[in-house]
Parts: sequence; structure tokens; C-alpha cells
Amino acid sequence: MENYDNYEKEDLNFLKDDTIQRHFADLNFALLSGKHILNDEDKIVWTLLDDYYEHFAYYYDLFYHLKLRHETRENQKFFFLDFYEHSKGKLSDNQRHRKLTERNVFFGILFLNLFFEKQFEQQKKYTWQELQEKIDNSEWAEQLSKMLFGENAKTEKKWEEVRQIFRRLIEEFEEMGWTKWTDKDNFEFEIKVSIYRFIDLYRSEIDNIQLTIENYVSRK
Repeated sequence: MENYDNYEKEDLNFLKDDTIQRHFADLNFALLSGKHILNDEDKIVWTLLDDYYEHFAYYYDLFYHLKLRHETRENQKFFFLDFYEHSKGKLSDNQRHRKLTERNVFFGILFLNLFFEKQFEQQKKYTWQELQEKIDNSEWAEQLSKMLFGENAKTEKKWEEVRQIFRRLIEEFEEMGWTKWTDKDNFEFEIKVSIYRFIDLYRSEIDNIQLTIENYVSRK
């Protein structure tokens, strides 16, 4: 746990700030939902966390036994809540502690690779056509085919089902702050720099990617 011995209850007076009061509900819900806060889409919330970082860190330590953290990747800072070592704080309830399904962990690794494929581009945007090409021709094409199509032919109807699977996945990752729709109607999305956080959360699965794939495919 962090040392906040020098803090007093009066240090929560920052919560009386007018701007904080107007945006606290959104800020608190986003962080406790597991979202990673970036400046480009949650500008007011991000600014509050940046300006009052130590105060908010004290607040989440005091009331939730959680650690407010920030990381800077590719010159972009993002904020998120983390557990202290050997603790899940007060988010251990299954309704509030988000954990990806085994399948979505694999897709998260896929998105991580897609992110790094465009590492020299400012925005890591993909269309459905690009994603479809990756499904067909990536190094994991065989495994992806088994996961998404099984023994079925890649018919137009089946591809539409796969498209909906990835639409739901992007929406779930958007709630985490890892992706963002840039043109939802035309299926264009961006993978955000906060996807780096996925590496910390699922390092074991990433390091053992082949086993991760085999375990999932074998249970399909």
C-alpha cells in the first residue's frame, strides 16, 4: 500500500471543486469499470486526474484499497486503477472485477499485434476489410479459422457472424479504453495506445501464446 500518513480527511476537500463535482460520477464509474483514461477522448476527466493525481490516489487508496496509476506510452499518458500486490481491494466482486474470456484474451493478443504493425503511424486504424485479411492471412490464420468458423465454409453469412463477433469485441475493448470506433457504420476503428496495459494484465498468456491458442481451440 502507498504511504499516505501525511494526508488527513481534510485532503478530500478537493472533491468540493465545482468541476470535480460535475464530472466525478463519470470519472469514478469509468475508473471502477476498468477503463483506461486517455486525453484524446475523456479530456476533462483526464485533466482532473492529471491536476489532482495525488488527491485522487489518496481517495482510491482510502475507500477502495486500489492504486491509481498512470503510464506514458508513445508520448501519451493514460490513467487507470490497479490492485496492490496480493490484493484485489474492494473490486473483488465478480460484477466489478472485469476479466476477459479466454477467447477475448487471444483476440486481445491479435489486436496488440495489429497495434504494433502500425507503430509508425500516429493512429492505428483498421477497417473490416483489413481485419478480414488478417483473419485469412496472419500467422494464426489456421487457428483463427478453427475458432471462428469451425468446420463451416467461409460463406458470406458466416463472415457476417464473424463480423458481429468482432463488433462486440471492439465495443468491449472500447469500454476498457483500448479501442475506439472512428466510423462505426463503416466498421472503422482505432486501437489505442492504452493497449500496452494488456501486456501487463496478460503477460503469461502472451508469453505462452501457442499454448493459449491450443487450449482454447481444443475445447471448442
